[in-house]
Amino acid sequence: MYNGRPVDIIISGVGGKPVFTNPLRPRLDNPTICQDAVRTILAASRALGAKPVLIAISSVGLTTKKRDWPIALAPLNYWLLREPHADKKVMEETIFEEMSKPDEDRAIRDYTLVRPSWFTNGEGVGLGKIRAGTEMNPAVGYTICRNDVGLWIFENFLRRPLQLDNPYLGRPISITA
Repeated sequence: MYNGRPVDIIISGVGGKPVFTNPLRPRLDNPTICQDAVRTILAASRALGAKPVLIAISSVGLTTKKRDWPIALAPLNYWLLREPHADKKVMEETIFEEMSKPDEDRAIRDYTLVRPSWFTNGEGVGLGKIRAGTEMNPAVGYTICRNDVGLWIFENFLRRPLQLDNPYLGRPISITA
């Protein structure tokens, strides 16, 4: 609720912090934070009777369709991101399950899974250099600045009205710079 009215959109970008107590097997400080956050969002939305659009920041490397990350990152994806990817995968499956329900039983109206490539910090390259792709035609790249992820989400979901013609609604979208 915002000013007594249900919100139209919820953006979830939570994630765990890596813990390197064993460098051969990095862990997260909270290994279920993403799935827990989405379950909480769905429960709250259902309790309020609102049906917002849910934009959840996920990760490349989770698609079952076409590889959406450079092959050179395979060792790091399997070693460093095993636990975060497991959490993000459950988060995504929870959203897919919710969207498979009849409209009247859903807690959300629609969704988008934003799957950015590896995060960097700094200024970013700007909206014009961000590439977006679908599961069947992914945008493959090495990195994207956190600022650019926020900019892309803002321009495509907040500045642009959430109408049926938004090409990014109802699917996972990979983004990279």
